[in-house]
Amino acid sequence: MSGVTVPVDGIVRRRRCAVARFAGAARRAVEPVDAVRRRAVFAVVDFAPPRRAVDFFAADFFVADFFAAADFLVAFFAAVFVRGAFRAALVIFVASVLHWLFETHHVADLVNEFWRFIDDLTVSLFFGAFVWLAYLAIEPIARRRWPELLFSLSRVVSGRIRDPLVGRDVLAGILGGASIALVLSAANALPLWIQVPDMTPMPPARNVLSGLAGLAAHVFQVSSVTALNSLGVMTVLVLAEVLLRRRWLAVALTGLLCVGIMIDTENFAVALPVAAISAAVLMFVAVRIGVLALYVFLTCGLLPTAPVTLDLSRWYAGRGLVLVGLFLALAVWAFRVALGGRRAFRALRLEEAPER
Repeated sequence: MSGVTVPVDGIVRRRRCAVARFAGAARRAVEPVDAVRRRAVFAVVDFAPPRRAVDFFAADFFVADFFAAADFLVAFFAAVFVRGAFRAALVIFVASVLHWLFETHHVADLVNEFWRFIDDLTVSLFFGAFVWLAYLAIEPIARRRWPELLFSLSRVVSGRIRDPLVGRDVLAGILGGASIALVLSAANALPLWIQVPDMTPMPPARNVLSGLAGLAAHVFQVSSVTALNSLGVMTVLVLAEVLLRRRWLAVALTGLLCVGIMIDTENFAVALPVAAISAAVLMFVAVRIGVLALYVFLTCGLLPTAPVTLDLSRWYAGRGLVLVGLFLALAVWAFRVALGGRRAFRALRLEEAPER
């Protein structure tokens, strides 16, 4: 006796008709045995059908196998797109390619440009594939163990960027990132006020000083790197919670790791408090608000590397103002989205006095 397992989605009725057409077939059982999973097992024994019946039965099996493959492909691509892994990987890939496009000094040699593009394309594809696989691996665990981390991120990857929750998280990330940028700038300017040994001033980013193209390249580079860092922080948080079984232990462990990564080795008396404050704000933003706010928080690392000055006669003043204006525009947009269509100062509106 031989058994054949095929998916059942409107094919059971057609399959029974096909089996019934066998002339001289001794049929013992033709029935679905697993209706819950939408599959059926057909057992056919000892038959000697004519040639036409065999052709019909083979064609019917081919149609069933085709539908089974189609169901598998639909389920596979639905899992990829619905979970947002493909969109997240696409953002990383596009940001990496744009970083190369704006940073590289292009020449008229097409062959040289082609191979340079191929070299960068391989790196961009690697980072995109890495984010895709990592997101597919950690997102189901995070959704089950710590779903609060993904509330606003799920709305973004599904295309609902004007959701009020998205605006709130983006605004919170900008607020946290701007506060840490002020702390870093104050620590960097500390040697100008008091005598502090072993403190090297933090220079602005080289790409920012090179021009508008370099500024755009720097923005795309930081955007892609901070996406990887946000995914890494989420992974450490979730895995630590799975292993330690306590959220506060997972937060403490992840915070200590962040302090170790952020701390500077020149002057521990200054670097340790700055790293501790930065890690504390980072963990608060990640745990209490979500991964989207954490991504915006880390992207605000562009601000300390910007040549911001109040002397507008400096040749680099415009570049710093462009970065500050970019975050101000993002904050205004997030504020309007967070209102959800309501007026910003509705509570302050003066009511008309009733007539006597």
